[in-house]
Amino acid sequence: MAINVVLPHLAASVALRRYAPGLATALLLNAPVCTWILYAGVRSQTMSPGRLVVATVIAVPVLLGMIPLLFKTGAVIQRKISDRA
Repeated sequence: MAINVVLPHLAASVALRRYAPGLATALLLNAPVCTWILYAGVRSQTMSPGRLVVATVIAVPVLLGMIPLLFKTGAVIQRKISDRA
């Protein structure tokens, strides 16, 4: 999730020179929470570099795989809202 702050939200805003959806949440929520979790995990020695790599290798494909599902869900919701109007 820490990478998610920079890619795609911050990078999209810089490249497009305008606000990208999710940027505020990424900067104000994800960045501080992820930083605190990483800091606390390393400090308490419950998070090692190896565990972090394994977690990243698992989480990245799962999150990337969810993107199409989220777009489809959004389209279904949008269609239902449009049908009501």
